[in-house]
Amino acid sequence: MASSTTGNVSANQYITRAVVNAIFDNTKLNICQINVQSLCARNLVKLEELRRVFKDSKADVVCFTETWLDTSITDSLIAIDGYNLIRNDRNRHGGGICVYYREGLQCRVVEKSKSVRETSSTEFLLLEIECLNDKLLMGVYYNPPTVDCSEILSAQISKYSMKYKACFLIGDFNTDPNRSGAKSKRFNDVLSGLAFHFANREPTYFYQTGCSLLDLLLTDSPNQISKFNQVSMPGISHHDLILASLEFSFTIPENRSYYHDYNNINYAELNEAFSRINLANFLNCAEPDILLEFFNVNMLNIFTQFVPLKEFKERKNPWFNAVIEKAMIDRDLS
Repeated sequence: MASSTTGNVSANQYITRAVVNAIFDNTKLNICQINVQSLCARNLVKLEELRRVFKDSKADVVCFTETWLDTSITDSLIAIDGYNLIRNDRNRHGGGICVYYREGLQCRVVEKSKSVRETSSTEFLLLEIECLNDKLLMGVYYNPPTVDCSEILSAQISKYSMKYKACFLIGDFNTDPNRSGAKSKRFNDVLSGLAFHFANREPTYFYQTGCSLLDLLLTDSPNQISKFNQVSMPGISHHDLILASLEFSFTIPENRSYYHDYNNINYAELNEAFSRINLANFLNCAEPDILLEFFNVNMLNIFTQFVPLKEFKERKNPWFNAVIEKAMIDRDLS
């Protein structure tokens, strides 16, 4: 019976992979999110199932909430081939966010919630994603059930929405906008007042006695969502995977060249970013692998943020032609 169940779970993941790739548009920016209810559960079996779903898939940004990770879990242990990883852990008992983004996609952390041990505050990662000539803000959230996230959403939307082409907020908000109650009303009022829209209205969390809409995609640019859907993932979570194709593309044309811009580094902001790194875990750790991982992740994030890629724009000289080029070659050979 045990092997049969395992086989069915594995088969379900291949079905989920087929459905996900059928829904996604490979000419768009494809994003998805699920509350995984512990990423490393069942001795990493759950992680392996998720790898089968997303390895070589059309998903460009994969967001997991309730990862239940801490610094004892290294990035290399939970890596998915073809993706870079950004994470914001709580502890091994709950919470936490991690985001896998496709290699080649320009993505940097704009802001993240402070590490907490309790369930007293909203956890988030705010990411800037660069798609050719457009920059969009993507916020990934895990909001504990007893917390009201309306105030922090209001503050962050007000702070960032005017700076980006579009804003997309995704995650488990643990607030059902379809239900009555003070918490849901404040949530709806904040989003409505700031002209944010719901991409989904169907339940995403299923339990023995009912269902709720907890996992949401919110945006100020609903016309930029070309497709939205949700898929159940048996054996992974009681939450659905929510997924969307956005009207953006990050494909870099082959005839473009890029370089890291070292000439315009803002050293004041760079030093401030260094000072925000929490060194407590680093200084109190004696494991070389964890120390190296901590160093690499933080240095790479700062490098990506302050030494960004710039497009090399070739100078075009209308007076330069084939005749002049040949004359220069003849001169050099003489």
